Amino acid sequence: YDNTAVVMYKCRQWSFEFYGPDEIIRTDSLEHLVTNAKQPLPMILFTTEKELDELSKNFKTLKILERFQNYPVSQLSIGFLNKNTREKEVENYVLLSCR
Repeated sequence: YDNTAVVMYKCRQWSFEFYGPDEIIRTDSLEHLVTNAKQPLPMILFTTEKELDELSKNFKTLKILERFQNYPVSQLSIGFLNKNTREKEVENYVLLSCR
């Protein structure tokens, strides 16, 4: 992913920043994302799954690279530990390629 902008959109995941590339852009602004997408560099976007509808309306090409769930393990709850209610407790994230 050389010469690729990596952006976290409307989320804060410190582990993604720690294990990610040197420079990760953080923004909560759709306008900022759309402006970045007009640059010649491709963009990798990390965000919550609930942002997909909004993003798909504003990008010509939006490819899901990976879907995964996240739960802060330092804040375990009964709802998370119970396998029958775990789905309600986790937040779904996506890694996207945008143009």
